[in-house]
Amino acid sequence: MLALAFTLLASVLPITVATDSGDLHGSCVVVQVQAHDDQATLYVLTSARLFRDAEGVRHAIRSIAIDRIPISPHDVILPAATIVDIAIVSATVPSTALAPQPLSFSPPSTSESFRIVGAPGGLEQITERIRFQSTLLVVGDTDASGLTGCLGAPAVNAAGVFGIVTDCRPNKAPTIALLSIAQPFLAEHIPGIAPSIRTTMGRNVFGPTILVPCGELRSGDVDVPFEKNPTDVPVFATASFVQPESIRLAEVTVLTLDDRTVRLRFTLAGTPPPPYATTCQPGQALVTVRIDLVNEGRTDK
Repeated sequence: MLALAFTLLASVLPITVATDSGDLHGSCVVVQVQAHDDQATLYVLTSARLFRDAEGVRHAIRSIAIDRIPISPHDVILPAATIVDIAIVSATVPSTALAPQPLSFSPPSTSESFRIVGAPGGLEQITERIRFQSTLLVVGDTDASGLTGCLGAPAVNAAGVFGIVTDCRPNKAPTIALLSIAQPFLAEHIPGIAPSIRTTMGRNVFGPTILVPCGELRSGDVDVPFEKNPTDVPVFATASFVQPESIRLAEVTVLTLDDRTVRLRFTLAGTPPPPYATTCQPGQALVTVRIDLVNEGRTDK
């Protein structure tokens, strides 16, 4: 247990995000290291609140640094679902002795204590117990705002890192986003993480048919609304085009996922007209979205 605590402390690093509104300070934890040639790529987890507000609006970022390592904003990956409050940051370094920390995708027991581990330089860890638990998050029972780099710090039990602190305001118990709800997002972007085996409800939703003039390029955003039960929480979404006609290029990505709407960004290019043609069929494709939902349960102590 002492060895685990030592390696964990060594793998929790300070992170600073400089925005137009001021500097934000927090912690991040190394969860994967990929060696290649004489370099290594670190994958760390932290709170998405360092990069966007509670409504999902991204901060105007001037610079990012992890333990004095400069990070490009392009190396920050945020989930489309704003309810998933965890960010992935990657950094390429010449070499590293940092060890990736084991992750736990099983929600913690309400009867056990856990630790929040902050960055070096002050109060580095604090013990908590669960006061409230849901499918999405847990809330501790002790003010942790004095912890160094509390925002983004890992929450740890005997199985490993099970969550990331997303709210650490003074005179309040900390809120921890559970990794279990973010597993599809983490598996998509971090090598070596297995896809989720938790039970989710998949729903396929058809969006609009998007038209593009013959031979032209069209890009834009489109919102696709969907219906769900009040207790269902959307956690992940993918999008694709189906039934393309007279299309030579079709790309679509998920920008945001909220409680009732998926926002997509698309690019469509119509097939060029044949030589000497007087008429040309416009291109079209139908948008389809798959949404994964979980039913939110909760436990209070």
